[in-house]
Amino acid sequence: MIRIKLATYRKAIMSYDEYREKVIKQSRVVLRCAKRFIYAVHRGETTAKLHTELASEFKKLNAIGAKTDGHANLVREGAYSEAAQEYVEACVYHDYVKKKTIRTAKQLGVTVENYLLGVCDVSGELVRKAVNAVINDNISETLEIEKFVDDMYAQMLTFNFRNGHLRKKVDGMKYAVRKLQDVIYDIKIKGK
Repeated sequence: MIRIKLATYRKAIMSYDEYREKVIKQSRVVLRCAKRFIYAVHRGETTAKLHTELASEFKKLNAIGAKTDGHANLVREGAYSEAAQEYVEACVYHDYVKKKTIRTAKQLGVTVENYLLGVCDVSGELVRKAVNAVINDNISETLEIEKFVDDMYAQMLTFNFRNGHLRKKVDGMKYAVRKLQDVIYDIKIKGK
């Protein structure tokens, strides 16, 4: 009779599950921090403490990702990738609003794919900011945001995306551009 010993594989699966749970748990922390940070930027609050907290929590996630004990695919799984994208979205949105410069993927410590996915998501936050600017009669800010989002979208169109997630997010940017153009059209029609 031929026998197969699977005990070593059980250990590998258990190790994978252990690291996966760590990644998921820390990813949730990063997501919560990023959402609070974005909301604070929208409200015009002081964000230094939240920015530091977000960077610290993302650093912890990267540390877990670096020690995945041979399970490199964990940093490409949903939880890690979503947290990295939300981190990018929060940082890029903050950079746009507060600094008028945008950090790169390397500066943020993320993969190019997660960076591009996060940048695509920024367009939604910028639409919200533009609408709030119109409400506050700051038409010039709305026009500036529309130009920036339109430029981001135009640059994304130069890529040949095969990735389903990235393709969908770029399509989402198209709707953000349209929404901004509709807002500006409404402003022009009303004569502001």
